[in-house]
Amino acid sequence: KGNLVDLEQAIREALTELRKTVGRLREPLEADLQLDHALPRLVDSFRQSSQLSIHLEMPSGDLQLPDTHRLALYRAAQEGLTNVQRHAAATQAWLRLQCLAASIQLEVEDNGRGLPQGFALSGSSLPASGSYGLRGMQERLAQLGGRMELEARPEGGTRLRVSLPFTPERKNA
Repeated sequence: KGNLVDLEQAIREALTELRKTVGRLREPLEADLQLDHALPRLVDSFRQSSQLSIHLEMPSGDLQLPDTHRLALYRAAQEGLTNVQRHAAATQAWLRLQCLAASIQLEVEDNGRGLPQGFALSGSSLPASGSYGLRGMQERLAQLGGRMELEARPEGGTRLRVSLPFTPERKNA
């Protein structure tokens, strides 16, 4: 009977966690909400719901990204931080958004336990089971010509890198 009670409790906890995750994914990303506002709000939300110290680095001002890119980057940041909170046993995380010459790149890093033995992601390879959030992210990015990588950090922990093709508009001075 004790095992049944433990199983019921584990199921309740899993359902609670699933509801939180689905709730986060359903949070609307307002049409006029730019990443320079959305990402700090996301980071603040994760700081409040976890014990993580999260460091955010991003360009100042509006990046003038297409809505599809904004949504893909926001959801990647959301999924990356969710995975850090849920799986990494980390105390610190870093979220970086940067514009490169022909792409925009988002990185989510942590100082946690790292990836399971033999688990790495580069290009289009994902483990056959599980990883539904990563699989959804990968599919969304592929539709936009982007890519993602998931790898161990040399310092310990994990690094998720998402890249989307994007050339910032150059304004003539």
